[in-house]
Amino acid sequence: MERRPLPAEAEILPILPDAPSSLDYGLSFTLYKRRWVLLLGLCVINFSNSSIWLSYAPIANKAAEFYDTDFGNIDVFSLVYLIAFIPVTFPATWLIDTKGLKAAMLLGSLLNTTGAVVRMASSWLPTPWMFPIAMLGQVMCAFSQPVIVSSPTKLAAVWFGNHERATANTLASAANPLGMLIAGLLSPFIVTDVSNMPLLLGVYVAPATLGTLIIVGFFSVWPPSEPPTPPTLSAAEESEPFKDGVKALLRCKPYIILLVTFGAGIGLLSALQTLLEQMLCIRGYDDKLAGICVAAMTGAGLVGAGIAGVALDKTKRYEDIMKLCFGLAGVFGILIAVSSTFYDAAVLVVLANAGFGFFAIPLLPVCLELGVECTYPVAEATSGGLLFASGQIQGIVYILVLKLLGQKPSAHELVVQNCAKLNGGSTADPQDMTISAMVFASLVAIAAVVTIAFFHTPYFRLLADKGRMEQPDHIKRDTSVENIAKLTEGGTQ
Repeated sequence: MERRPLPAEAEILPILPDAPSSLDYGLSFTLYKRRWVLLLGLCVINFSNSSIWLSYAPIANKAAEFYDTDFGNIDVFSLVYLIAFIPVTFPATWLIDTKGLKAAMLLGSLLNTTGAVVRMASSWLPTPWMFPIAMLGQVMCAFSQPVIVSSPTKLAAVWFGNHERATANTLASAANPLGMLIAGLLSPFIVTDVSNMPLLLGVYVAPATLGTLIIVGFFSVWPPSEPPTPPTLSAAEESEPFKDGVKALLRCKPYIILLVTFGAGIGLLSALQTLLEQMLCIRGYDDKLAGICVAAMTGAGLVGAGIAGVALDKTKRYEDIMKLCFGLAGVFGILIAVSSTFYDAAVLVVLANAGFGFFAIPLLPVCLELGVECTYPVAEATSGGLLFASGQIQGIVYILVLKLLGQKPSAHELVVQNCAKLNGGSTADPQDMTISAMVFASLVAIAAVVTIAFFHTPYFRLLADKGRMEQPDHIKRDTSVENIAKLTEGGTQ
C-alpha cells in the first residue's frame, strides 16, 4: 500500500509494548515537532486567564478601597468566572469538538486579551465608572475560560502519543494553577498601596497578549486544527457526536461519580482561594500571608502535578494515583481548616496549604485524563468541559454558603483583625469564618471518602490503543478496533 511521505519534522510514534502495529490497520501514526509550539500557546493563555481570575483575591481589602466598594463586590470578580462557566460550557465544548482547536483557541485567546485590556483601561476612568468597566473586562475573560480549560485534553489526544499524553495534559492544565500562583505573589507585591492598582492591571495584559500572538502565529503558519496523521489508534477513532456524547456521559456510572467528586474538589479549591484572605485576616494576619499561602499551595501543587504526570505516563495507574491524591488532600484540607482558627500560627497555616496543594492540584490533570479513559470514545472536550462545569457550579454554591456562614467577630477579633480600616477607609466588614472553615473541612473529607470507596473503571482509551477495545456500556455503536480502521480507511494513506 503506497503512503504519503512524512514531513521532516514528523517522528515515528513508539507503540505500546502489547499494542498492534499501526500497519495492521492501514494507518500511519506519527508525531510532529510543532505540537510543542501549540502546547506552549495553550499554556500561556491558560496561565494568563487564571491569573486574571484571582488577581483581586489576595488584595481584596485594597481593591475594595480602590474601587470604593466592599468585600462582597470584590468577591464577584472571582465569582463571575464560576457563573459564566455554566452557560458557556456547552457552546465551548461543542466548538472544540466540532469546529476544532483552531477556532476554539483563537476565540479564547482573543477574548481573554480583550478583557485584560478593558480591565486596564477601566483604571483611567472616573471612580464611578471604574468598577463596572473593570467588571466588564473580567466577564470577557470569564467567558473565554471554558474554551481555554477544556482544550488541554483535546490537544493531548489529537497531537500527542500515548506515552506523553498525560505529560502534555499536565503541562497545559498546570498552567492554570501556575497563574493562580503568580497572582497570589504578584498582586500583593505590586499593590503595596492602592495607587499601584493601575500598574497591576497593566502587568496582567502582557501574558494575555503573548499567548494570543503565539496562537495566531501558529495557525497562520499551520492552519489545520489536527496533524496530517493521527498519533495513536484511539486518536484515529471518530468521536461521538456532541449530543450523543453528552447522553453517553450520563450513562457512565464512573463518570457520574467523578463529576460529583472532582467537581467538589474544584469548587472547594476555588472557594478556598477566594476566601482565604478573609479567613486569615480576622486572626490578625495580613494579605501578604494569604498570598504566601496561595503561592505555597500552588507551588507545591505544580511539583505534585509534575510527579503525577510522569507517573501516569510511566505506569498508567490513573485510578490509584487519583485515590492517593484525593485521600491525602482531604487530610491537609482538614488541617487548613483547623490551623486557620489559630492565632500566631503562620508557619502551620502555610505548611497546611502547601500540603493541600501538593495533593489537590495534581487531581486536575489526573481526573481529566481519567474522565477521558472511562468515557472513551466520547470527545475529550465534552467530558472535560462537564467536569469543569460541575466544579464551577459547586464553587458558586460553596463560596456563597461559606460566606453566608461567616459570623460577627468577637471583641478580641475586632482588636487583632487586619481586614479593614474600621475608622474610615475601606467599607469592608470583617467576619469570623470559623464555622465556614469547619464546613470546608467536612466537604473535603466527604469528597475523598466517596471517591476512594466507590470509583472504579476500565481504561477504554488505553484498550483501544492496544487494539483490545471493549464495548463500553455507555456507547451504543460499534467501537471495535477493526471498525476504527474502517472509519478511517484511506484517511492517512
